[in-house]
Amino acid sequence: MSIYGDGAALLSEPDLADCECLVIDQSMPGISGLETVRQLRMRHVSVPVILITGHVTGVLSASANRFGMNIVEKPLFGNSLVEGIRAMIKH
Repeated sequence: MSIYGDGAALLSEPDLADCECLVIDQSMPGISGLETVRQLRMRHVSVPVILITGHVTGVLSASANRFGMNIVEKPLFGNSLVEGIRAMIKH
């Protein structure tokens, strides 16, 4: 497991293809989680992504579908994040 302070740090990682799943917060310093995922997809990084957000909009939902990621809403209750990660890894 690796932790990155922002989207730019994640995007600078050369070995993302080895990851089973990325958990990215929509509200990060610098670029947003959605923009981070957009740039990953432009680089043909197809690692499954879970986007965490406290405010789901229609645009965010449409982008999630387009970029093949799941959204988990904050606040995180129970095992919602763990269940989301397990579901992404199974695919």
